[in-house]
Amino acid sequence: MNPHIINKKKTTVQGKELSHWTPPPFNMFQLNFDGASKGNPGKVGYGGVFRDHESNPQCIFMGSIGWDTNNSAELEGLWRGLKIAHEKSFFPLIIEGDSLIIIRMITKLMNGSPIHKVSNSWRMA
Repeated sequence: MNPHIINKKKTTVQGKELSHWTPPPFNMFQLNFDGASKGNPGKVGYGGVFRDHESNPQCIFMGSIGWDTNNSAELEGLWRGLKIAHEKSFFPLIIEGDSLIIIRMITKLMNGSPIHKVSNSWRMA
């Protein structure tokens, strides 16, 4: 049950970025995750929401990991989301985030790149 990974689409209107969100297909869940740091490095926070095909929130999470980088915050948001998906059986799952670095990394892992070997040591702890 491999999740589908997509990058959030953004549109600029009068200098503001707007995100377009659509619910997942019937009998699927969608995880939207994000992370941010105040400064880079700086104080870090992350969060996410799981929704069903009717756009109903199924689980919302957030937290802080102290002082780190924005990429660490994004990765923590994804990691915590994946742990929750595993615990609550939110599958099949679509994952959506706005960090191109994290999306590319996970896509490479799923597609069997050389770093795929590292993923064998990951555990849902």
